[in-house]
Amino acid sequence: MEKIRKNIILAAVMLLFSAPSVFGQEYHTILIVFDASVRMADEIDGVSKFTHGINFVEKLTNAKIPALFALTVFGSEEAGGSEAYFSPVPPGMNTGPAIIKELKQLKPEGMSPIASALAYGCQSLPVNGNNYIILITDGVENAGGGPISITESLMQRGLITRLDVVGFTGNVEENPLITGLVKAGDGMYVPAWRADALIEKYFTMTTANIERSRTGMAGYRCFIGRENGFPAYGSTVELLSSAGKLIESRKFWRGIFENLPEGRYILTAKQSSNTPQSRIITVTAGLRIEENFVFNIEAGGFTFEHLIKNTANGKAYGTVTKVYHSSGEIVYTGISWTGEVTNLPEGKYKVEGYFEGLPPQTQEVTVTSSATPKLTFYFDAGKGRISYKCFLDPSKTKVANGTLIRIYRQPYNEQVVEQTQWRGTTPYLSIGPYTVEGNYKGIIRKENVEIHADSTSELNFIFNIQNVRFSYQCFRDEQKRTPANGVNFQILNQKGFLIEESSRWRGTFSLPEGVYTLRAQFEGKTKIQTLHLFASSEQNMVVFDFSK
Repeated sequence: MEKIRKNIILAAVMLLFSAPSVFGQEYHTILIVFDASVRMADEIDGVSKFTHGINFVEKLTNAKIPALFALTVFGSEEAGGSEAYFSPVPPGMNTGPAIIKELKQLKPEGMSPIASALAYGCQSLPVNGNNYIILITDGVENAGGGPISITESLMQRGLITRLDVVGFTGNVEENPLITGLVKAGDGMYVPAWRADALIEKYFTMTTANIERSRTGMAGYRCFIGRENGFPAYGSTVELLSSAGKLIESRKFWRGIFENLPEGRYILTAKQSSNTPQSRIITVTAGLRIEENFVFNIEAGGFTFEHLIKNTANGKAYGTVTKVYHSSGEIVYTGISWTGEVTNLPEGKYKVEGYFEGLPPQTQEVTVTSSATPKLTFYFDAGKGRISYKCFLDPSKTKVANGTLIRIYRQPYNEQVVEQTQWRGTTPYLSIGPYTVEGNYKGIIRKENVEIHADSTSELNFIFNIQNVRFSYQCFRDEQKRTPANGVNFQILNQKGFLIEESSRWRGTFSLPEGVYTLRAQFEGKTKIQTLHLFASSEQNMVVFDFSK
């Protein structure tokens, strides 16, 4: 199964334009977005979150809900934690067994790019106003995306009707990401082991809406240069009767005229100085037709950054950026200290920056095809630093060399720092709450810290573990005289993460106490051993024999 990797911005653009233009109202579509990250391997009452999630999905797909089910999964099998998301099961009837089969083949590993998965998964959804997302997750975005802003965008454009979250905490108020998602998606949160109420809600909701309406709908989209290209923001579309009488006018590049009696109508689209385009359409009960208008207009873009005043490089992490066309149409929403907005029709735009409850900052920009302006916003907020040290023992005599430090801005969980060293001091960061995560050879410690103005918050990570040395040797003959030069030797922790690798036929490693999997590959042969590493044995020797 190939995992499809795409840039989140490209995925977010593509999902807007990839759905069918005509639909029937007999079925709703439920997209299951499933978290297969390493956090899902954690256990609750002896059962992994991953298994709890699969059990819920099995109940959901067996509940005879009159809906099409689809599956999108995010996570990674790579030790490096590269973001990955893929959609193994497209919308269809009776897809429950296929969904369960796909999930049971997976292993919870890697990072959790929720925002990318939401954007990518929605590409397969029909544009019919009957789409729902059930997100099953541990509630952490750690690939730099903005899941809440993506959900808001999907809701604003009518691509989904609601988003519900199935999670693994009894106190959801402690997770601002989940609470923000259900608020943006007009949905609800339920723990996986008490999710029967959500299944019942979907059964009632979909069966109640199965009645076909005697009216139809007419949708429209306006693009730059080609169909399914970039949105032609600032377009005006008018709906007229067959006699030419104006019924309704919209100033939005995309929209739906609803509750239209059967019959003939005229759609007219206008964009700046371009010649208006008109189409005669026929509306049929229970269906929606879709008309695409293409305008040949020049486009451009701009970049932006949000900084903290009086700092050398004080990035305002977590700033919300909103961009409006001069018509008032919102064309971009994102959460990041920096970014780029592209493929905007030439014209004037208003850009707003919101940071930490401070008054919003506003700038105007004129977009042309010949230049890319840069906007810089400065916020008068305090600044500070985080200083950290990592030790193996409570007495702080043994340093944890090679500790991977990641720092996240809360409540957005936006990663702001990544360093690999046992001690260090961050650059200046804006005041507020942060989570500092230390990862030493797969053993993770977390601390929450508040940065105050003109101060340095100090942290000590105590992993409270003891390193034990062991050696390995690889031979190509049973007499153990000829080294297996060129062997690929790997050490994996209990979660299956690769933590050490060597191409030498022998070597020595120092690792924390625990159980490891040793894997050696030589000339097409693979040997695997389990290593129980304890302090009681100061020296361990493992030998691989490739003669057999």
